[in-house]
This record gives sequence, C-alpha cells and structure tokens, in this order.
Amino acid sequence: MATLYAINAGGNWNAGATWSTTATKDGTRTGGVSVPTISDACIIDDYSGSVTVDSSACVCASLNMTGHTGTFTCASPNKLAVCGNITLAAGTTYTCTGELTIGNSTTTSTITSAGKTWGGTLVFAGTGIKTLAAALTVTGSLTVTGACECAGNFALTCGGYTGSAAFNRSANVLAVVSGTVTSTAAFTGTMTLATGAIEIGNLTLGVATLSAASGTIITTVDTTLTLTANATITAVAGGGAGSISWKNVSTTGSPTVVWTNATYIALDLTVLSGAATFNTGTIRLGGDLALIGSLAGTSVITMDDGMWYATGAAGILSNSLTFISSGTIGGSVYYQTGTLTGYAGVIATDSTLNIVGACTLHVHDFPLNNVAVTGTTTVTITEAVSMTGAFSVAGATTITGTFPITTSGGYTDAGTGSLTLTTGTLAITGGSVSAAGGITGLVTMANTITLGNIKLGAASKLTCATGAITVTPATTLTIASAAEVDVVQGLITWQNVSHLASGTLTWTKPTVIAGNIAVSNGAAAVWTSTNATKSVWHGGTITLTGTGTLNGSSVLTALSGGGGLSLTIT
Repeated sequence: MATLYAINAGGNWNAGATWSTTATKDGTRTGGVSVPTISDACIIDDYSGSVTVDSSACVCASLNMTGHTGTFTCASPNKLAVCGNITLAAGTTYTCTGELTIGNSTTTSTITSAGKTWGGTLVFAGTGIKTLAAALTVTGSLTVTGACECAGNFALTCGGYTGSAAFNRSANVLAVVSGTVTSTAAFTGTMTLATGAIEIGNLTLGVATLSAASGTIITTVDTTLTLTANATITAVAGGGAGSISWKNVSTTGSPTVVWTNATYIALDLTVLSGAATFNTGTIRLGGDLALIGSLAGTSVITMDDGMWYATGAAGILSNSLTFISSGTIGGSVYYQTGTLTGYAGVIATDSTLNIVGACTLHVHDFPLNNVAVTGTTTVTITEAVSMTGAFSVAGATTITGTFPITTSGGYTDAGTGSLTLTTGTLAITGGSVSAAGGITGLVTMANTITLGNIKLGAASKLTCATGAITVTPATTLTIASAAEVDVVQGLITWQNVSHLASGTLTWTKPTVIAGNIAVSNGAAAVWTSTNATKSVWHGGTITLTGTGTLNGSSVLTALSGGGGLSLTIT
C-alpha cells in the first residue's frame, strides 16, 4: 500500500504523472508514479492542483482533501471508488455529476463532507459501516449494493434512493428530496420524503419511520410497499403536497405498523405471513384484502371495491372493516374483533364469514352468505343482518342488539354450540334447522324448512305461521325451561318431545306429536294452551323418569301407550 500525493499542477486521476510519493510541499513533489490502485491512499492537499476523475475505473483505498483549494471534477459517466475514509475540503470547488462509490467488502469508512455537496450519485458498497462525520448532501441518488449501516448523527440527503441490499440508517435521517425511491431489501431507520418531485417504486421497510410532509409524491404503477418489521408511516392526509397513494402494500413476519394519517392503497393489501398489526389512521383500500397471515390493530380499513379473502384459518382479521361500494367477501374469511360495516356490496355465493371472537356487525346494506360462529363469543348487531346462506354456531354464542337476523339457508349448531338471542330475533326462511345444542330467544320459521333436533332454552318462543315444514324422523323437540311453541295447525308434526327441567310449555295452536313424550328425573313439566280445548294430539308413549311429572290435563288428548309406565296427569 502506497500513499500518493497529487502534484502542484494537478491532472487526471488515471495518469501516473498526476501522482507522487513525496509528501513535501515543494518542487520535489513530482509525478510519474503508477496510477492509484484499490490499495493506495490518495491525498490532495493545499499544495495540490486541480484533479479530474477521467474514467469509470478510478479507485483508491482512501481520499483526504484537507486544505485543498482547487477544483475537483468528476463528470458523468466517470466514476471514483473509495474503499475506506473520504474527507472533502471546504475550499475545494466540486464539479461532479459522476458516481462516487464508498466502501468495499468489510472495510469501514468515515465520510467527512466539510459542508460540500456531491453533485453526482453515491453508492454504498460492501458491508462495512459508513460513518458520517458531518451532514452529507448528494444531488443524485444514493444506491446501496452491500448490506451496511450508515452511522453518525448527521443528515444524509439525496436525490433518490435505490436499495438492492439491506440498509440501516442507524442515526439521524435519510432525507430524499427528489428522484425515485425503490428497494428490494429492507431499509431500516428514518426516511423522509420532502421538497421535490419524488416517485416511489417497490419499497421494502424494516424497523423504520417513513414520513412525507411536502413535495409531489407519486407511486409507480403495480409497485409494492413491503413491511417486514415495526414501522411508522407518516404522510399528509387527503391528497396534495406530501401525500402518498400507495399502489400495493404487503407484510411479512409480524410487523406493527403505525399509520399516523389517513392512507390510501389504490390496489391490494396482502398479509403474506405472520401476525401483522396496523394501528391508528384510516386505510382506504381500492383493491383486495388478502390474508394469508393475520391482521389486527386499531386502524379502520375501508374497502371501495375488491374482495376480502383468506387462504386459511390463520388469516384472521381483527381490525374494523367497512364496505362502502361494490366490495365482496370471497371464500372463507375469519373475523375476530372490531366492527364489520357494510353500506353496499355484492353477494359471493361461495363465501363464509367465520366469526371467531367478540365483534360488532353493522351490515344492513351488505348481504352475507354463510355465517359461522365458533368459540364462546358475543356478537353485537346494530342493524338487521341478512344471510342468503346458512347460519351456524359451534360454541356458546350470544347475540346482542334488538335487530333481527334472517337466514334463508337454515341454522345448525351441530349439537356442540348454543345460541342466545338477548333481545333480537332469528328468522329462518329456508334450509335445514338443527339446534340440539339449544336456542334461547325468539325464533321464527317460514317457507320450506327441514327440522332436525331442536332444543329451546329459557323464555324461548318458536313461531311458524306459513310454509312447508318437514320434520326429520326420530328427531326431538327438547324443552330446557319455560318456552312457547306458536305453530299454525298442520304445519309441523313433531316426532318426539322431551323435558329436561321444570317449566311451563305453552302450545298456542293445535299440535300433533307423532312420537313419544319424555320427562327427566326431577323435572316438573307443565303444559298449557292458549286454546280453550285440549290441543295436543299424542300418538306415542309417555315416559316419566324418577320423580319427573307431566301436568297437561288441559292440553293432552288421544293419549296412548302405557306399558306399565308411570303417567301423572292432575
């Protein structure tokens, strides 16, 4: 490694006549040595003349220009590569439109700008740390080709940013004031977008803060903002200077992202993996919401068009979501917490809304297809809910709110779930009904329905006024407490009726029970009728277990059976 000094007359970088191995600042410093190599330290000092970078292959190990007062020229397409430290001089006139590369392999570099601006482009190469000893301004773009860190608590300002390798701006900021911002590897740190015309291409952020307060910012068509770690996105809301309209946004890993202002995503929002969290700000989405991983947080997502879909049960949404135009649900989606609002939308006939946590539905103008509730869950409804498909529960589900739920595809709890309607109603207008796990509340049925096992909870009422009702053979109507059955005569012929606990069952219309009646041990069942005459015709046997009793003399008629079974009618 040699130390080379530019001579008093200066000259071209790649001319041996420009360099000397003599440090003395007098006539003994004469040129004629070899051209600087990647191993040589170059010094252009107060004795040196002007130097011109004259090719795209000018290199050195380090460059120190302290005290220089001449001119330093690097015109495009010429390039200078400095492996290590570089010190500019306040007294030098820099006429530079070419490329300056700093770093090589693991070599560390300290960059001292002396307040001067590099007028061309800057490349950070290699994995060595680049440390700013003063603020550095680059008129052209900054390109990062080696995964590296830029330290030093001074601003780094550039006219564009391209990252093909990970870049960590560990102190202060990277301020982009013009040009294009794009990266295929994660940027970590703080990046500000301001002042000039800036175009954003594909951009990947790690643990980062991205802010925009001024300037004209556009995003290239079909590009993606990829979020891989915790980040804060700050942009002016509502359009105008400093606002950003993203094309696509995707996440990987489990980042927590804070959107400090309202955000617009013109195309798709995709959670590729993990558990992403979006907090603060409203996110308006023009395309699809695609969940492979889960998305949660306090940000409210508003969909203009497009489809909300998930590729599996891991794709759970826990943000509030609003449909305002022609959006739709595709396939099976999973909703956990927040408020699902629908002002408009399109039915997807193969779709299922899986509710897996306590949430609120405000979907009066947004038709749902299938709805499936799992777990011990409370669902609050603030508008009437309409389902073109089936409604099912697989846990202890409570529905609060005074508004009705209507399903034309039937209802089932598979014997493992239960449904409690605190104040509203469930209207079943088609399909099959199987509620062996129990329904508590007001249920109405109409049109063409197939009945399976049904269990009525406390203070429940089952109503049926019209339709063609088919009862599946060997099924049972189970009464768990006081209840009322209000079915127009002839619509339903019950197979079996069972009392599990004490309570009064009111039959408001004449009814036929083709099968058997059973009362459990300890249950004191009372049957009454709002009719003046006996109105329950029974064709099977009556079984009273243990101390169970049935008081139904004012209701029962045409009793048959016996076989030594105990029957109490008082």
